[in-house]
Amino acid sequence: MKNLFSLVLTAAMVLTLAVPALAATPGMGNFRKSETYTGFSDVPAGHWAAGVVQTCCEYALMNGNPDGTFNLTGSLTVAEALTMAARVHAIYTTGETFTAAGEPWYQPYVDDCVAAGIITADEFADYTARATRAQMAGIFARALPAGELTVINTGAAPDVTDATPYAAEIRTLYAAGVLTGSDIYGTFLPGDTITRAEAAAIIARIAIPAERKSVTLMRDVQLTPAGTAAIPEDFADISAQAGMTGWGSETGLFLYVTDTDANAYRGLTIEIMPAETVHELLLETFGTAVSGLKTGTVKFGNLPAYRISFTYTGSGSSLPAVAYLYIDGDTLTMAVMAALDSGILTAMANNYRLNGSAASPQL
Repeated sequence: MKNLFSLVLTAAMVLTLAVPALAATPGMGNFRKSETYTGFSDVPAGHWAAGVVQTCCEYALMNGNPDGTFNLTGSLTVAEALTMAARVHAIYTTGETFTAAGEPWYQPYVDDCVAAGIITADEFADYTARATRAQMAGIFARALPAGELTVINTGAAPDVTDATPYAAEIRTLYAAGVLTGSDIYGTFLPGDTITRAEAAAIIARIAIPAERKSVTLMRDVQLTPAGTAAIPEDFADISAQAGMTGWGSETGLFLYVTDTDANAYRGLTIEIMPAETVHELLLETFGTAVSGLKTGTVKFGNLPAYRISFTYTGSGSSLPAVAYLYIDGDTLTMAVMAALDSGILTAMANNYRLNGSAASPQL
């Protein structure tokens, strides 16, 4: 009986050893926290990139330097971008990060990226060179299958054309919410270099879909001969004329500009009007739909203006709104903008300009 038990146990062990370990199934579920973050001496807790640096280290996407620094403001090199892409590709494919020693240190990562089709063997002449933002996007976009970069945004960088290197990859990352641009218009600056802190934020969005950003890009529209406003890129076109009205009911957007010309205004400034008079003008325009009025003063260049925050209630819904009221020459102008999305409203209100002035003072 004892011999029989030994034979069964031995057979079981042989069978166990004969069964190969199951390989991980490729997928986004392979991205998990696998490392302990101990921090870096040059990454203070209050830095905007502290969170993404920690995420990149915990998910084995990036490392710091042997001296305990991360080098937040250092320019990302092509070699570093390829290393990050190789790690993303390896984790997605096998569930394990890719680390290897070579001479030079980055050669195994370059070879892996070539083998994976992320780059071609002759795509870069100098791997130690600082990567442009376009090159970084081209490398990162190929680290995952195209199907993993789900479209969540419309619009693209205004400074990226079909002639821009890696234009298709840049647009793919914009659509996926990996790239959002350097301003409200989505400006990408493809020829500029990129810092390691910025690259950390982008590679984290590549690997972790929850980090991707749903954004509404803006564009400029000329409202009057002197006034310019920023509106959502997909907002319906409106004619450049006084007294125009723009509506976007599906997105909860509203834009209204009205001009009143009168010799009585010439030489005067809006400051002659008390806040009560300003409120009366709004009420005359919108009636009882206006509530919660709060008034302050701002300047467009040297031209003073009232800025009024209020709530507009109409058609069964309430919209937070901002209005600018000013006198330019002999014209009294009221520019009103409203949006359900507070971020869009802030972008519209903070980027209203007059007579080529800088954007209006920030809310």
